Amino acid sequence: MGTSHSYKCKQCDKNIVASLHETEGMLSKVQAMKCNDCNEVSDCTIATKNSLSGEFNNIIPICECCESQDIVQWDNLCPKCNSAMDDNGLFMLWD
Repeated sequence: MGTSHSYKCKQCDKNIVASLHETEGMLSKVQAMKCNDCNEVSDCTIATKNSLSGEFNNIIPICECCESQDIVQWDNLCPKCNSAMDDNGLFMLWD
């Protein structure tokens, strides 16, 4: 079961819901990525499960907001002001 946390920046009050580290559901693996084009953070699918073998196959992740491939692993810094964001804990479980 995958998990997403709620993050908030103390400097500019930006809120993000993301996984931060790689997390796995029944059909996919996601990881929080920052887009260099739209400057947003979102959980991007990095692998999908093969229905025949049950193995995960890596895929090229894309930004969930603008579909760009110019993304990098999120470093827990606010994409708006570059300050460290506080983890406010578990926001949701997903599958």
